[in-house]
Amino acid sequence: MSPETKFHSLVLGLIVPLMFGVVAYLIPFIQRATWLEVIGGAIAAFFASAGAYKLVAAGLVWLLRQSRWLKSKLLGSYYMEGTWVGYFIGRGGHVRYVIETFEQDLSSLIIRGASYSTDHQRHGQWVSEASFVDAHRGRLIYTYTCDILSRGVALQGVGTFQFERESERAAPYRIEGYVADLVDGRRLPVVEEKISSRVLPFADALLKAKGVVEKMPKLVAEGTEIQQTSTRVALPESERQRLT
Repeated sequence: MSPETKFHSLVLGLIVPLMFGVVAYLIPFIQRATWLEVIGGAIAAFFASAGAYKLVAAGLVWLLRQSRWLKSKLLGSYYMEGTWVGYFIGRGGHVRYVIETFEQDLSSLIIRGASYSTDHQRHGQWVSEASFVDAHRGRLIYTYTCDILSRGVALQGVGTFQFERESERAAPYRIEGYVADLVDGRRLPVVEEKISSRVLPFADALLKAKGVVEKMPKLVAEGTEIQQTSTRVALPESERQRLT
């Protein structure tokens, strides 16, 4: 079930008991009403129910913006909001740290990111133009506009990632895939891990980058192919308990 469907189902679930209570209260008056009054009451009830729906929906949207816990429950396996840290192998074979923040609501996901050299010098920055979360297949696809600060160029590209998660219904804790600029189409392998459900300042996330990256799979780019060799991988707590 998509987040939008869950949201509207929840709103209806709150509206139906409310309207039932109102109707039950008005039954004695309806029984004594004339046909003209009944018709007028039906029209009034229609507008009242529409107004009540909008009011409850607006209140729920406000709650979602205030509570990350409520948002995570409603979005379920679609939930990606927060700060992600990882790395990719650049065109020159250099490791670039990646910091991305995901700002998410019921129907949209905005990704803002920056890349850094291993000595914390900013290399590039980007923002998504369109994004698609496919929770059923466990993948994220987005297009972006990127400024490469070290070369003084701006370009567009696309990123495709697969989820790593504990189950089909769980939100991802790591994503792995590639980004490709539309200029030459060369794929650069990327792996990222979620470090917080809050949107952190890039400077704060960068301080954690090295420690997180050292525990990630090692990516080696050769042309447009991605090779992965084994290294230490940080497993979720539930997996560590199952294996011990």
